[in-house]
Amino acid sequence: MNACLHCGADSGSAQFCCSGCQTVHAALRDGGLDDFYRVREVDPRSPRKAATGDAAALADPTVLERFATQVPGTPFHEIDLHLDGAHCAACVWLVEQLPHRLPGVASARLDLSRGRLRLRWDDAVVRLEAVGDWLARFGYAPRPAAQVGEGSTAERRLLLRMGVSWALAGNVMLLAAALYAGLGVESDPGLASGARWLSLALTLASVLYGGASFFTRAWVAGRRLGMDLPIAVGIAVGFGHSAWATVTGHGEVWFDSIAVLIAALLTARWLQMRGQRLAREATDRLVSLLPQTARRVTDGALATVATSALVAGDIVRVFAGEVVPADGAVLSGRSAVHRGILTGESVPEPVEPGSAIHAGVTN
Repeated sequence: MNACLHCGADSGSAQFCCSGCQTVHAALRDGGLDDFYRVREVDPRSPRKAATGDAAALADPTVLERFATQVPGTPFHEIDLHLDGAHCAACVWLVEQLPHRLPGVASARLDLSRGRLRLRWDDAVVRLEAVGDWLARFGYAPRPAAQVGEGSTAERRLLLRMGVSWALAGNVMLLAAALYAGLGVESDPGLASGARWLSLALTLASVLYGGASFFTRAWVAGRRLGMDLPIAVGIAVGFGHSAWATVTGHGEVWFDSIAVLIAALLTARWLQMRGQRLAREATDRLVSLLPQTARRVTDGALATVATSALVAGDIVRVFAGEVVPADGAVLSGRSAVHRGILTGESVPEPVEPGSAIHAGVTN
């Protein structure tokens, strides 16, 4: 028994286990990319078979308008592509050879954990479908992905505000621990007064920096009663009372409670904002799984059209391994479809003429 020269699977008496592995091996050899197998030794998981689809989705002229962005001041466009089939260090090395292999490609960065390729290229020099064809030669199936950032500017600012607020709150709590332990104006007036004034300064910084968003939103809301108004009032009253007690030297101070309240509320808002972003990204990833093109049958001939151009009554052909582009019913042919994206079921379900079928399932 022999091991496949490409994926290492049992190939019987042949050099390759399938034609897909043979095709990819030949493409790597012809392209001078034999180092793929050397790099793969770091992460020796077997590569997948060649992609079953083609780069037709990237040839759709609407892809550039919908998914790509122009890099300001340069002739380059930038796009995110979902890349099926990439799963090891060798795949990253191979995909990131794009700028050295295709003129017009400025950069290619593959995020392996998310299966997302960020591509920057000059559309006047090399077409996007040419990039897709190059990737497909090695078994990778690229699909346009919605432009989703790693986090909005507002989220990053809120994270910074939250971190500073927790740092201030931690120091205020250390000073409060001494006051709670028995340090008082009666026992040690100088030290107790110094601790209160230092707590006042730290909490004031927390109120002005961390709590500014609550006061701003409460002011903007005006007469409309929202969540920010009682929060702003509570912070102002608590800080005002504690500041007066510090100045006069009489009464209790709650600087630690105010500082921790601000930091905790900012943390809750950051978690909410982050959760919303992750939900948007998950939705965008699901939408991006739908093919951008379909093979429409017109008078017995196949024509590749954008899925957005399909109308009720159109007939489309879906080959094995491809994703169904639209909801409909099977007219001819028997097969099995994988509905995991819709139902989570891992077992393919048989379909026959008359069976209902939904966009997103795999034939």
